[in-house]
Amino acid sequence: MSKEVRPKKKAPTDQWIYIGPNLSGGRLARHTVFRGSIPKYLDDLQKQPAFRDLLVPLERLSEAQSRVIQPGTAEYLAYQALSGKEKEHGN
Repeated sequence: MSKEVRPKKKAPTDQWIYIGPNLSGGRLARHTVFRGSIPKYLDDLQKQPAFRDLLVPLERLSEAQSRVIQPGTAEYLAYQALSGKEKEHGN
């Protein structure tokens, strides 16, 4: 009699990577990895949707990186917003 082997459930990630642009004054560099929690000095950024869209679980880095350069995605728009490159498209 064989036992059924079930895959283990993944634990919530505790490693996050910021894939946005470098922020002025050396406040935050692209590809900064956070383990556990985000430092207090970034509390104001955590309230910004653009920042949250660019803070991804480390295991999703490859997928998220490709979305940063794909126009129209949330990650692309967030990157543009944080880098100050938002453009109005004369509609």
